[in-house]
Amino acid sequence: MNAARENVLRAALVTPPGEGGISVILLAGPGAAAFVESRVRGPKGNTKKVTPGRLVYGFFHSASGAPLDEVIIACRDDGYVEINCHGGIVPARRILESLRDYDANVEADAARVVTEGLGAIEREAFQALTSANTELAAKVFAAQLGGLLAAAVEEVVRDIAAGAPDFKRAKVTLRRLLESGRLGLALRGPKTVAVIGPPNAGKSTLVNVFAGFERNIVTDVPGTTRDAVSVPVSIFGVPMTLVDTGGFDRLPRVERRAIDCTVGSVAEESLRRAVGAMKDADVLMVVIDASTPLPRGWIPSDAVGRAVVAANKADLAPNAETLSEIDSWKLPVVRTSGVTGEGIAELKEALLAALEIPVPDKAAATRAVIFTERQFHLAKSALAALERGDAAGAKKSLGDLAAK
Repeated sequence: MNAARENVLRAALVTPPGEGGISVILLAGPGAAAFVESRVRGPKGNTKKVTPGRLVYGFFHSASGAPLDEVIIACRDDGYVEINCHGGIVPARRILESLRDYDANVEADAARVVTEGLGAIEREAFQALTSANTELAAKVFAAQLGGLLAAAVEEVVRDIAAGAPDFKRAKVTLRRLLESGRLGLALRGPKTVAVIGPPNAGKSTLVNVFAGFERNIVTDVPGTTRDAVSVPVSIFGVPMTLVDTGGFDRLPRVERRAIDCTVGSVAEESLRRAVGAMKDADVLMVVIDASTPLPRGWIPSDAVGRAVVAANKADLAPNAETLSEIDSWKLPVVRTSGVTGEGIAELKEALLAALEIPVPDKAAATRAVIFTERQFHLAKSALAALERGDAAGAKKSLGDLAAK
């Protein structure tokens, strides 16, 4: 061991151990960027320059030159580097052991490594990263922890200071950042989707397809699902919670002051819980068996709010009257089949659209993204100040946004 280097660099695993899609290791201390640069090679063995505000793709190597894992590197400055490797215990352990061999102090408390000297944005990114629900969320928050959003804010401040006419470039950047908030805020926590519909419409089958495994019991017997069952899912990397409700023969009205769910027998409690799920949901997925006549009373009222209709069982011959009735509801309609998978991708897109969340593209984790309400409101305030020509007010808001 090189005593001269002992404990100079500090490392920690930020993401919880397990079999997630991504592991994030932070390395802090003098020369962190230079060290990582010496260990990362491109796919063809070429050296990769590690510079602040730029993501670097390559392979992390041991001191002997053996490749340990495929990584993405984010560098905030020379003394703070983030190593994104594959999820699971083994890849992260290999890299941490390599860092320990270099005399880095591998700490169990990630907060000690991360939060020292960080600005408000990076502290928020660290908190978001430790509770990320999907691989995409982890990658996006890790990129902001690596400095992408802070760098974008600094760029806006420089553009304002340059005194360009009408602050055009600064305004464009701020508008782009505000637009990114639609995805960033959605990645922070799951939106709730209440899955409702008549008995035996295929609700549980669709939920199982979304979940990727058989989470709910599926039978041909109407009323199999009695309780409202919550299932966490990822829709193109956006965390969601599907609440699979019991089927009921008519659509209940969900009022602000009262719940109309007067029915008889054991179904009453099931309906009451379904109505509760509808009241709490951010959007409804209305699942209809499009191969059979629609039950009487299944006409959405104004109380439904945001909803997407899954005209299900598209693998069977359609019922023309049912399809015509569904089309008259003036809601987004997607033909689906939980058996063949038809329309599932389109249904996911429709749910995101109903929530005004953009479908993430492949570069989502490589851009500056706003991901907290605080950031959004301060960026919006900065843009409003520029619109009225108040450069000082804009800089004040941006200074609060990236405060140390």
